[in-house]
Amino acid sequence: AGRVRPERPTGPPFLEFHLGLTQGAETGRLAAAAALAGRLRELHEHGWGWGEMALLFRASSGFVVYEDALERAGIPFVTVAGRGFYDRPEVRDVLNVLAAIADPTDDLALAGLLRSPMFGLSDGALYVLRRGAGPKHGRPGLWQALNDDDVLAALDPADVERARRGRRVVADLRDLAGRATVAEVLKRLLDSTHYRAAVRLAGVAPRSERAWRNINKLLADAHRSHLVSIGDFLEYVQSLRDV
Repeated sequence: AGRVRPERPTGPPFLEFHLGLTQGAETGRLAAAAALAGRLRELHEHGWGWGEMALLFRASSGFVVYEDALERAGIPFVTVAGRGFYDRPEVRDVLNVLAAIADPTDDLALAGLLRSPMFGLSDGALYVLRRGAGPKHGRPGLWQALNDDDVLAALDPADVERARRGRRVVADLRDLAGRATVAEVLKRLLDSTHYRAAVRLAGVAPRSERAWRNINKLLADAHRSHLVSIGDFLEYVQSLRDV
């Protein structure tokens, strides 16, 4: 049956119900997101502004599928609540590196960067590093354990190489920190780890494209800040996050 679609409704609010049948929940979410993006673009072509449209969700777990669909359809959007820019995984990975450079005793930041795709340590390796090589070593911090060859010897060979690489990168960047701007430190980090290429290749478009652009945006933020102190930049980021 046909359906009347007023170009620019001026009367009372109206509702549309979109019903569909799919083979499973995941397929259904993808189809619903694509259909909704198509309908929003159709409304836009009939005079509705993007700023007059909003999507409401019961939970933030549904955001990603719809963000991908909106991006495929070329629809500009901003996600309010849920996971903001500075809490995106790829941005958080880079910020963890900066936090660890500023303070290697920050075990949470160091664990985050070692476990991230940038270095890829296993959960088991992190457990060994956290506990040290045994009771005689007590429970040193992660940075102390990372610099202890006896502790590293307890790791699987692949994790040993990843751990040493993480140690080397953090140490090199610590030498650079304070003598160069935060933007230069970030650029050195991204180039030495090839992280932008990794996130672009690891994901599925357009999500991987968005992750790549997010990292470039963080680098642009660092350039705009003109800051040299990593601690000051992290405070600057916190102020942006609060805003």
